[in-house]
Amino acid sequence: MVAELPYALDAETPLNASELNVLRAQYEKEGEMVGVQTKFNYAWGLVKSNARADQQLGVRLLSDIFRLSPERRRECLYYLALGNYKLGNYSEARRYNDLLLDKEPANLQASDLRQLIDNKVAREGLMGVAIVSGVSIAAGVLGAFVFRNAPLMKLVRPSFVDQIFPQFSSPFCSTDHPVTGSLSARHRRPGKRQRK
Repeated sequence: MVAELPYALDAETPLNASELNVLRAQYEKEGEMVGVQTKFNYAWGLVKSNARADQQLGVRLLSDIFRLSPERRRECLYYLALGNYKLGNYSEARRYNDLLLDKEPANLQASDLRQLIDNKVAREGLMGVAIVSGVSIAAGVLGAFVFRNAPLMKLVRPSFVDQIFPQFSSPFCSTDHPVTGSLSARHRRPGKRQRK
């Protein structure tokens, strides 16, 4: 008998605190001899939680079940995909979901989750591109402003570096006449006389 898998929307509806506490109490009561179903129920309750730490613990418990209980692997693939989707681990979510779709190509819940994962990746990818573009544009504008205003600032006041290392200063940023471009004494070669 094949158990019906929940749709992804069900993972977004957390259990209330008392329901989760019942699952936790049962899990802790069974201790070292915890049953697979008890562990599974608790893991699913944790994955549904809004708390990231609970979701991470739920995914760890589901991973244990997947590894140790071959008869529950089909269910675990889907729930691991849901858990990783909620955590934002989209590549892991896709990997688990694709493994399930390889075995059950007509699985509507897995197909639905695949679409959700793809949409989220596309949306976050576009957001990332927009952020990088915005930062690049801001850096370009700032750079243009700095470089455009750099000679003006040198005309007003020579920098400390120019005073210490005059040989590295630009003749275009001298304190001399900006139109004629005549060089000050600090830009002339030693030993050469200037004609008048």
